[in-house]
Amino acid sequence: MKVAIVGAGFTPAEADQLRRAMATFKFTGGVSHFFDKLVGGMVERGYVGKPA
Repeated sequence: MKVAIVGAGFTPAEADQLRRAMATFKFTGGVSHFFDKLVGGMVERGYVGKPA
């Protein structure tokens, strides 16, 4: 949760929703809607992806 809050700018409530989605992703597939916010927030804060 701390990575989502510090690294991507999630609120604590959003990070908790992500945590819950990750715990049940096998059954619900609910993690995908957090992807853009997580990656976009990390890029905005200067994190870069693995070079291709």
